[in-house]
Amino acid sequence: MVNQDPQPDIFETTMAFANGASPVGTSVTNTIFTHQGHNEEVRIYALSVQVLNNTTKVDISATAEIDFQITLIAGPNEVPSKPFDASWIIRSGEGVMALTCPVLVKFKQPLRVRVEAMEAVVGGTDIEVKIQLIGETGVIKV
Repeated sequence: MVNQDPQPDIFETTMAFANGASPVGTSVTNTIFTHQGHNEEVRIYALSVQVLNNTTKVDISATAEIDFQITLIAGPNEVPSKPFDASWIIRSGEGVMALTCPVLVKFKQPLRVRVEAMEAVVGGTDIEVKIQLIGETGVIKV
């Protein structure tokens, strides 16, 4: 339930990939619970990506082996229909990519994030991919 209309929100999820045990094509999907009311919708405007190695941010510019794709799934649909290149988002400097139009999540629609490893995870330790979805929850106006 929102306290203001619209209410800014950041939805966060972390996916773990084991060193050596995560070959190319391994994917992890997490569901994000938005806790919205029946008369509210969630709008996602941007996403932030960090790659962590034992809770320490990985310098991806020096590591060519780290390559992931991110897919947002709102309800039954992938939005947009093509995945995002996580390494491009991280190498952009800010680690944030603004979407050209918001991803809309209606009441009782699951919001899921899928991260797929495009390279085998190597480097001696496990890797975590931390995704933050930046948006807002607002009351539906008709």
